Amino acid sequence: MAASGVATCSVELWTYNSLNQSPCVVGSALGSVCHASGQFSIPPLPPRAHYVGPWARPTEATPCRCSTVFYSLLSACAYCQASDFIGWSDYSANCTTVYSGVFPRAIPRGIAVPAWAYMDVNATDFFNPLLAEAYGGTESGSVPSSTASPPPPTTISPPSIPTTVTVTASTPSAPAEAATTTRAASLDGLSGKNSASQAGFKAYGPVIVLIVAVWLST
Repeated sequence: MAASGVATCSVELWTYNSLNQSPCVVGSALGSVCHASGQFSIPPLPPRAHYVGPWARPTEATPCRCSTVFYSLLSACAYCQASDFIGWSDYSANCTTVYSGVFPRAIPRGIAVPAWAYMDVNATDFFNPLLAEAYGGTESGSVPSSTASPPPPTTISPPSIPTTVTVTASTPSAPAEAATTTRAASLDGLSGKNSASQAGFKAYGPVIVLIVAVWLST
């Protein structure tokens, strides 16, 4: 089941399913399937920030989170908070195995996955909200375990990049340019230090600015 502290939608209410569940709730429920504790949540985004992909370790880059279904739900969760989202290739950079157009585990009971979450994102490399809103199809729910079978995975060789999960924020300083600030964050507390498996966002930029301002005033 999904943990508490799940993000809520403020706009784009079409992203809710027939059970009145937001993509943030559905995504959290799917993410919990591959979590050892069964607890996982997609936290709210701070202003001008976005979600990023899992870290390059088994407890982060799980089959659940390395599926395009979870990516689409995560992107829709950001979108319904009036925030941006990243492309599929950037999100899945640390995944050694990806699942395209399928969710590799059984869907939890009481959860309905919208049909648009299964749309192909490989061609455009992005979740497309306009296509998703107009997308038809039937929602997916839990099925008997005797009939459920995991889909074949796709193995890829990701580039070597730092295993750091970040939430990136940018503040415009002029029409033609923008100053960026990087905020370190973890999408969930997989290390077990946070029983609710929620992310904690650490903003270092404002602290440095405050220290400089105090020093200049003395």
